[in-house]
Amino acid sequence: MHFPSRRIVTGLDAQGRSTVFIDDNSGFEAGGGGNDAMLLWQSREMPPSNEGNADAAQEGFAFPLSKGATQCLLFDMAPSDDLAPPGMHLTDTLDYIAIMRGAVTLYLEDGEVDAVAGDIVIDRGVIHGWRNKGPDHARMLVVIIGAEPLDGNAKAHA
Repeated sequence: MHFPSRRIVTGLDAQGRSTVFIDDNSGFEAGGGGNDAMLLWQSREMPPSNEGNADAAQEGFAFPLSKGATQCLLFDMAPSDDLAPPGMHLTDTLDYIAIMRGAVTLYLEDGEVDAVAGDIVIDRGVIHGWRNKGPDHARMLVVIIGAEPLDGNAKAHA
């Protein structure tokens, strides 16, 4: 897994002045099967706290997210003939997805839509899946927010 993006995180120094306390190209890494994720930052509650200088990414991924919790991650998706794991799925989240490199296909219950670098997908807690038809890896910047489930998804939660 290689995520060359630089991560710059601000905070306060011992004198209470704004400063950079993390300047690296890492976070919490997870992946497999050519699909890799790097958690860049997260908050566990709403409103989030900006207190302290602990690296919130090192707490690791937590699913399901509690309502109002957030995660910001990079996701690299390998080309495949199949949907990326976990396949078609449902989450009680609001997701903002910016396609940074390559192209992906978003699968929904009534069809599919192709998204390319520069496109933004706003997934509002519906049943969906992703696939990279290739030929190159795709990279997405994803912000996930724990949300109330959609009433229309009651059948999926049963």
